[in-house]
Amino acid sequence: MMLQTAESSKFWYLKKINLLKELSEEEMGFINKCSKMTSPQKGEIVFSQGESSSDVYFLKEGRVKLSRVSPEGREITLAILEPGEIFGELSVYDEGERNVQAQVMENSILCSMKKPDFLEVLGRNPQLNFKLTKFIVFRRLQIESRIDEMIFNDVPTRLANLLLSLKEQYGEENSRGIKLRIALTHQEIGNLIGATRETVSAIMGQWKKEGIVDSEGRKIILVDVKRLANEHI
Repeated sequence: MMLQTAESSKFWYLKKINLLKELSEEEMGFINKCSKMTSPQKGEIVFSQGESSSDVYFLKEGRVKLSRVSPEGREITLAILEPGEIFGELSVYDEGERNVQAQVMENSILCSMKKPDFLEVLGRNPQLNFKLTKFIVFRRLQIESRIDEMIFNDVPTRLANLLLSLKEQYGEENSRGIKLRIALTHQEIGNLIGATRETVSAIMGQWKKEGIVDSEGRKIILVDVKRLANEHI
C-alpha cells in the first residue's frame, strides 16, 4: 500500500513538470516507471562539475542552484531553479562531463531518469524533443546573459539588477516595502553576482542606511524600489 502511495505521489509530481505537461498518460506512465524519486537535504550536491553525465533530473519541490567552481574554489551561481524545472538536460545530447555543479538550496524532492530511458521518451515524442532543444538554447542564453552582466557592470549595478530581478519572481508587498520570499545569505548573493561576501555586505549596509533596503532575518525588503532602479542601474 505504501509503495502504491509513493508511486501515485511521484506520478502527480511528474505531471507538474513544465516540460512534461502535454505528454499523454501512456508517456507519463513510462516516465513514472523508469524514474526514481529522492529527497536530498539542504546543501547536498546532486552532481559535481567534471563528473560524467548520465541522468536527467526534474525538480518537484524545493530549490536547486546551478553553479561553476573555479580551480581556486570560487563559486559563481548561474541559475536558481524552482519546482517544475528540468536540469542535467545536456546529458541527453552530450557524452562529456558536467560543466556545472547542482546543489540543493533547501530540502527538495527530485525525480531522476537514466539517459537511455529519457532518449526513448524523446524518440516517441518529436514535439518534446523540439521543446527540450528550445529550452536548452534558452537556458544557455540566460547563463550567457548572467556572465555578460558580471563582465560589463560594476558590483553595485549587478547587485541592484539582481534584487530587482528577484522582486519580479519572489516579491510580495508588505507595510515596509517589497519583501523577497527567497532567503539568501550575502555569500549566496555574492555567488550570484560574482562578488565577495564582504563587498555585498558593505553595499547592503550602505543601502540600508540610505533607506533603500532593509532586512527581516535572511529575507531582504526593498524599501525604495525607485531609488534602487534609478540610482544603481
